[in-house]
Amino acid sequence: MHSVPFPRIHLLVPTFAALLFALLITGCASAPVPGKSSGPQASSPSGQGDRSASAGQSGQPSPDQSSSDRMVIRTVSMSLVVADVDAVLANITKVVADVQGYVVSSESTESNGNRVGRATLRVPSARLDKTVDLIKGLAQQVPRVTTNAKDVTEEYVDQDARLRNLRASEAQYLEIMKSAQTIEQTLAVQKSLTEVRDQIERTQGRLQYLQRSVEMATISIEITTSAATQPIGTSGYNLLGNVRQAAQALVDVLLFILTLAIWLLVLSPVWLPTYLLFRRWRRNRAKPRSAPPTAPAG
Repeated sequence: MHSVPFPRIHLLVPTFAALLFALLITGCASAPVPGKSSGPQASSPSGQGDRSASAGQSGQPSPDQSSSDRMVIRTVSMSLVVADVDAVLANITKVVADVQGYVVSSESTESNGNRVGRATLRVPSARLDKTVDLIKGLAQQVPRVTTNAKDVTEEYVDQDARLRNLRASEAQYLEIMKSAQTIEQTLAVQKSLTEVRDQIERTQGRLQYLQRSVEMATISIEITTSAATQPIGTSGYNLLGNVRQAAQALVDVLLFILTLAIWLLVLSPVWLPTYLLFRRWRRNRAKPRSAPPTAPAG
C-alpha cells in the first residue's frame, strides 16, 4: 500500500507570515490617532469659512446693503388748514431754507372770498421727515398727508450700462475715423458719431435727473383758511361786479336795437312796397259793400 505524502508545512510558514504583516500595516494606517480628527472632518470647518469669506468678497451685496443702496424718489403731498395763508407761506420758506432746500413755486390767490395758497418744495431726502414735521407744526389742522416712494434703481443701472456702451461705440467710431480714406467714409462715420454723442448726452441727462430726484425729495402743499377766520355775511358777493354786468347788458340791448333799425332802413326798398300793398289790400277788403237799390212800391 502506498503512503500519503506528509504536507510540507515548513514551506507555508513564510507565506502566512507575510500575509499577517500586511494586515497589521493596513490596520495601523486606518486607525485614527487620538486627539486628531481625520482629514475630511478637520477640513470641513475651514472650508466653510473659506466659502463664507469668498461669498463676502464676490461683489454681491447682502440684503441689508442692497436695501440701503436702493435709489428711491420720495414725494409728499399734504394739505394744511391755517389762520393766515400768507404768513404760513413765509414761514414755510424759512423752514425750507433751514434744511438747505428751496422753493420751486409758491402762490396765494383769492377764491370765493377765501385765501388759498399752494407751494412746491424740494428738500434733501435725508431731511424729508423732519421738514414735514416742521410744516405740520405751522398749521391748525393737517387733513391730508400722502407719501409716495418710487424705486428707480433698475432704471438707473440700465441707463448707466447704456452710457458705457455708447462711450465704447464712440471710441470705436473715433478709431474708424482715423482710418477713413475717402470723404464719403468720413461723412458716414461722422454722422454715426454725431448720433452716438446725442444719445450719450440724453442718457447723461436722464442719469443726472434720476440722481437729483433721489437726492432731493418733493413736497406739494395746499393751504386753506379755517372756517373760523372766513368772512361772515357777504358770501363773496361782488356789488360792483354785478352793476358792471347789468350796465353791459343794457348797452348790448341798445346796440341790438340800433343795429336792427339800420338793417330795416337799408332794406326798406324791398320790404316797404310789399308792406304798403298788403296794407291797401287789407283796407279795401275791410270796406262795407253798398246794398242794391230796392224797387218802389206800386
